[in-house]
This record gives sequence, C-alpha cells and structure tokens, in this order.
Amino acid sequence: MSTAALSIPTSFPPFDLVRLLRTVFEPAHGEKTCILIDLDDPSQAKDFAFLKNPTLTVQKYAHDIFYQGINNGAGKTLGLTGGNLYAYRKTGGSNLDMDDLAVDTGGNRLSLEKDIYPKFDIILCISTYSATAPLTASAKRHGFRGATLHGLNEVILKTGLAVDYNEVSKQAEKLRLGLTKSDWVEIDYEVAGKACTLHLDLGKQEAQKSHGLCRGKTPDVANL
Repeated sequence: MSTAALSIPTSFPPFDLVRLLRTVFEPAHGEKTCILIDLDDPSQAKDFAFLKNPTLTVQKYAHDIFYQGINNGAGKTLGLTGGNLYAYRKTGGSNLDMDDLAVDTGGNRLSLEKDIYPKFDIILCISTYSATAPLTASAKRHGFRGATLHGLNEVILKTGLAVDYNEVSKQAEKLRLGLTKSDWVEIDYEVAGKACTLHLDLGKQEAQKSHGLCRGKTPDVANL
C-alpha cells in the first residue's frame, strides 16, 4: 500500500479571464463563443432585466465577469468572436435535461439545438445547476467545446478559477495513475480538528480524470 499527501494551496494568483480561457481552450483565432445562464423565466434575459434581481448572484457574475470581460477586451485578446449571452430555463437540479428554449438579450426566442449549439465553437454555461451531462451530449452531436461553471461565486473566482489548469491537469493525472485498477483507496482528512478516514472500494476500475482542459477540435465539456 502506498501513501501520498496532497498539499492544499493557501494563496492564489488574481483571477485572469484571458489566462483561464487560454489555458482551458487554447482558442483558435476567429472561434465563436457565447455564454449560457439559467433563469426561472428566460425572457428576463431581454435588456438584461435579470440584473435587477439581487438574488441572481450566479447570473450576475456571468454577466459582470464573463460577458463583460469577453466583450470588453478579453475576446479581442484571444481572437474570439461572438460574446453573446442567452438564457435557458432552470432545470431544477444538476445534470437534468435542458429545455430547448433560449432567449437572447434582445428578447428573441431561439432554439438551443438549432440556433446556438451548431453556431458556436466555445460555449460557457454559468448556471445555478450543473449542466455538464446534457451539455456534453449536445457537444458530441454538434461539435462544440464548452465549460460548465455552476454555482459561480466570489470564492470560486478567487480560488478554483484562478489556478493554472495545466498544473491541475498534471495533478489529476498523478491521481488517476494512482487510482486506476486499484482495489480500494483511503483518504485521510480533518474536519474541525477531528481526524477522519474515507474508505472507497474501487473494484479495479479504470480511473478517469476531470482536469479542466478542453483543447483542440474534439467536442467536449470541462467542468470547472
């Protein structure tokens, strides 16, 4: 039996949208991108009406950090086009099927399958509930790449999204190699000063990794 310790970082570099998108996607010049958000009423995307609701913090971060960031310089720096924002109806739970209806900021009612998925190269889904599973299935049908960022908040921006995903990928591969085809694994950790151990029976399965990189032309969706 082998043991390994994982160090938890205590400091992070400032969040940088250009660095994040470049590291995750390595976008080619001219690739078209858009942002998806989820709303109880997708028509609130018209004229950004959803910004008037103070409870929609995830959607506000999507607008303020990603939509405005891409349209105010980050997109040009990366050679991206588009930068559109669309809203779809909240699913009510993570990885549930998404309604096909999408509404743009002009109030136009569109189809995700017909008007959005086939027309964009990189799709960022910033939502209340995770859409990784349905979006991955759509990516494989339509050929786009994407990322899901559910529950986005200030802490995530300053920590998880500020890291170098090249390093995340390297660490994930080390874990994958250590876990693949193993009988079991134990994880030791502390909660409020109490030592705990989690035992997982793995049954010699082939390990898979979710490492945050979604490069090249292979359709895929990263869960950031």
